[in-house]
Amino acid sequence: MIKYYAYYSHGGYKDFYLGCNAEDTKSRYFLPLLQVHEQRLIEKPNAELQKEVDRQRQLPMLTVLTDLTVEYNYPDCLRRMVSHSGYKALYRRIDSRRTVFAIRDIPGTKDAYGRSTPFCIMMVGDSNDDTATLDCLARYMTQHLTDLEQFLSTLFVNDVAENGLRFDLRLLNNEIDRIAASNSAKPSSIAMEESDKLGRQVCLFAHYGEYTNALDLLQREQGIDCSCVDIIYSISENRTRRMNTQPEPPISRQAHSAWQTAPDKDKVQTLLSLIKNFKEQLPRIGQHEQRIAQLEEQVSQLERRISQLERLLNQSKEQ
Repeated sequence: MIKYYAYYSHGGYKDFYLGCNAEDTKSRYFLPLLQVHEQRLIEKPNAELQKEVDRQRQLPMLTVLTDLTVEYNYPDCLRRMVSHSGYKALYRRIDSRRTVFAIRDIPGTKDAYGRSTPFCIMMVGDSNDDTATLDCLARYMTQHLTDLEQFLSTLFVNDVAENGLRFDLRLLNNEIDRIAASNSAKPSSIAMEESDKLGRQVCLFAHYGEYTNALDLLQREQGIDCSCVDIIYSISENRTRRMNTQPEPPISRQAHSAWQTAPDKDKVQTLLSLIKNFKEQLPRIGQHEQRIAQLEEQVSQLERRISQLERLLNQSKEQ
């Protein structure tokens, strides 16, 4: 099963669980005013409003991810893929069973001033069949990135009739099925199985700009070393290149013998030196994590405040 996630702005950025490829649901909704109407009914019953609220309650809903939505949340190890940049598209293995394909900075719906708010979409598969499907999607992206982005941007709709956000899940499932069917038989080096054989965690890394700078940015933002990357796709140059496929040379017998015969005192000193260097880095790591936590809390506070202001604005309009 492939699960779909998005980091999308509707009254502020939120992490959404969009659904999965096993569903036949046409659309899912995010209706922030539904709670406002429910509260109004408690304060002042209204038969017509009650009918509308009852109808909207039956609509399939998007899930806004929080610490309480454990059943729907994406793996913790993927948080950095959503919150940090460093790539345009990334196709990587999470563990022995799961893979993830993500595209970020997709132009969203334009506002009244012609400005679009970018968003990120992420697809997580948990089987070999899912990996084969994501292989096809990754291949398609390298040839039709603009088409793919334009399609993804149409899936989110500001639904005037429902007064909220609509995500067209069935359209996404149909398009992925079409891409998988048309690309599965095409020979390509972009396949997670081939990357696995080389011990590479990342099958495909797509970027803009200069090659070396892109790898530096990937490591800085995502914590992924270039030795973990198998195939790099330059969007600016519209071409792929494979990283060095030669495995790391084995430790020579001479080097292994030298370590075995070295005095125990020298071995201990070497290990102590490594431990010391690691300990020296710990405070810096802790500082970065603390700052990230502070920023995340500030963003959460701002989003809550924006939601409050939107509710007040909508209440004033309705009055």
